[in-house]
Amino acid sequence: MDLSTALTILGGAIGSKELLAKLLGPTSEYLGDELKTSTQKRLKNLNRVFEKFQKSLGTKIEDSAAVPPRVLKGILNEGFFCDDELMADYFGGVLASSRTGTSRDDRGVSFIALISRLTTYQIRSHFVFYQTFKTFFNNRTDCYLTQSSIRSTLGLYIPFESFKQSLDLVDGEDFHQLLPHIMFGLGREELFERFRYGTNEETKRLGGEGIIFHPSVLGTELFLWAHGKGDLSVNKFLDAETEIPNDTGIEIPNDVKSIAAEEEKKRAEEKKAADIARRLKPEF
Repeated sequence: MDLSTALTILGGAIGSKELLAKLLGPTSEYLGDELKTSTQKRLKNLNRVFEKFQKSLGTKIEDSAAVPPRVLKGILNEGFFCDDELMADYFGGVLASSRTGTSRDDRGVSFIALISRLTTYQIRSHFVFYQTFKTFFNNRTDCYLTQSSIRSTLGLYIPFESFKQSLDLVDGEDFHQLLPHIMFGLGREELFERFRYGTNEETKRLGGEGIIFHPSVLGTELFLWAHGKGDLSVNKFLDAETEIPNDTGIEIPNDVKSIAAEEEKKRAEEKKAADIARRLKPEF
């Protein structure tokens, strides 16, 4: 397969050598030999990644910038075999975040490696958790996520049924079998600060079987990079100006609860009950 044919198959996102050069900068030269020897299936997979890449860039495509070669290498290694839509979105977002004017800024390499270690179940769950987190706490400008004392107040509870619906499982996919794989896998990669799930005293107070999780710096940073916003500090994640619309079609839970808010409510109710009991106590 010659390069022209390969570029045609690669699709609308990379429809010409000129556009490819604009997207990648000088690094596009590394792509020629890879495309020449690629199969049509592999190129269609890579096309998904580049479509997300271009979409994430928006008007930034006109900026004078390039993608570091090591980042492109990681995308080629993984993108050719990536047939999951959301994972392709993540790789494309990291590619967009990596397109900077600083030639040595190859931070995207670590995020590509991180994504490649995650399964499709874990990627989808990471998206659900952090999109839910962003939606619930959006416009909280007082939340500096780099401070552990702040992160400890931002725990969320998600009922099992809501999370299960977000996963959109099919016959043969057992939720209770997959849940430990998802939660401990994300925990292993430090994409949570901490988590609990199942039925315990805490989840009973919040509504029943469910998941409690606290965001981590790395989990937030990965979400930003996966949406082409690697230039933003994690402390800007909850700003209203940081727009991350959900255009994936994945249903995000809307019956979540803030752990801190529920604890405050419980303390207020206990104080009220104690005050009432004190007033009703007979005097001798």
